[in-house]
Amino acid sequence: MINICKRFGETHALRNVTFELSKGEIHALVGENGAGKSTLMKVLSGAHKPDSGKIVLDGKEAKVSDTSVAKKLGIAMIYQELTLIPKMSIMENVFLGRFPKRFLGFVEWNTLERETKKSLDAVGLFVDPKTKAEKLSYAERIKVEIARALSTDAKVFVFDEPTSTLTLPEVESLFELLRSLQEKGASIIFISHRIDEIFQVCDRATVLRDGEKVGTVDIKETSKEQLVHMMVGERGKESTLEMPTPTSEVVLSVRELSKQGAYQGVSFDLHKGEVLGIAGLAGSNTMDVADSLFGLIRPDHADIHLDGKHVDVKGPAEAIKEGFALLPQDRTNGLVNPMSVADNICLPIMRKFKERLFVSSRKQSEVTNRWIKSLRIATPSVKTSVRNLSGGNQQKVLLAKWLECNPKVLILENPTRGVDVGTKMEIHELIVKLAEKMGILLISSEIPEILKLSTRTLVMRKGRIVGDFSRDEATLHKVMICITGADQA
Repeated sequence: MINICKRFGETHALRNVTFELSKGEIHALVGENGAGKSTLMKVLSGAHKPDSGKIVLDGKEAKVSDTSVAKKLGIAMIYQELTLIPKMSIMENVFLGRFPKRFLGFVEWNTLERETKKSLDAVGLFVDPKTKAEKLSYAERIKVEIARALSTDAKVFVFDEPTSTLTLPEVESLFELLRSLQEKGASIIFISHRIDEIFQVCDRATVLRDGEKVGTVDIKETSKEQLVHMMVGERGKESTLEMPTPTSEVVLSVRELSKQGAYQGVSFDLHKGEVLGIAGLAGSNTMDVADSLFGLIRPDHADIHLDGKHVDVKGPAEAIKEGFALLPQDRTNGLVNPMSVADNICLPIMRKFKERLFVSSRKQSEVTNRWIKSLRIATPSVKTSVRNLSGGNQQKVLLAKWLECNPKVLILENPTRGVDVGTKMEIHELIVKLAEKMGILLISSEIPEILKLSTRTLVMRKGRIVGDFSRDEATLHKVMICITGADQA
């Protein structure tokens, strides 16, 4: 991609960006949210038409006029938000829009099943091609997306944050697949905010900042600190986190929380000033426990006390009233995208801004501007639609929304999913500060994040708590042995 430029109105999304991908290479494309990574890949995939610049594929200029042309050229996009149709089978998803047909246009179902199985075998997914996509795990769905790309003879694969909700073993499995594709001559563009992953699987990295190319480095010849500095400048200097000391005051007491088929006999105490981490592999149902506390899932049995008072949460509205707040792992479930930043932040407490028959926009703006300043939310104004913000700033809006409710217990599900390095550091620092005022329950698919932030770590396996580690005891080695059940072997 040579001297690619793209503007949206007065905003320069890309300025003369040149990006080179070699055959059989895994090349990281990195930068903060809003750096231009997604725009550059949308130009490559035909979703955006560049204002200037050109794309050269195998030595010949390629006119990528739309996404269908990109697919014919062998360019496959695998997005963070996967594109499978849940109610369709795997084989229908893999060959959607290009079913093999026979006389009179009837679908060759046997051929469809046979060819799908070949593609699934190639990615190491051994399931019935007739299985509905909705029954697959996120890791399995990624493999189906790759199988679909392989069935089109793709030679350039673009992975956009593919590991954001994967566990460590699932990440390793995906990396093995990427290396297998690489050995077969495929060229891979890997977009991730996780620096450790880039150094684990990539050959080179190209850094974008504010729509411009900062540089390209060989991974073997650079350090993590150098790469972070290229991405975020001085913001890349990580401060030392001083964890608060939990008090003896129990904010939340949970006893024998159970839901048939999900989790059983979950019990723990959360103290004021404590960040309690819960770690587990896919299938351990850690998120279900969090959703049950917030009233999104109704448990079969629960004995829950908040500030010493027994509570029976029947739904989210009641959970908020009692003092719970939940930052969901999918922020689209916590934000109303068409609405403004101000409306999203003030939504749970809108009654406070009512003046006679109307809502006071002045009071809303005052509250919103306070959070914009406090959390450093990058937005043109309080009236900007939240869908126009970067992922990191959307996450900050979601945090502001719940903090304005002054909760007693803040439940965080993958709080830094899909945010850049600089914003991730800011959120980590904020979590530590918030722990001084409330109890925080942290659930993350990133075990290092849990170990970094938690004053205590619980381990769940197959719906049960099987480990309890103090901050000093919790090492990656010990926690992973407990998570995987190797301590029982």
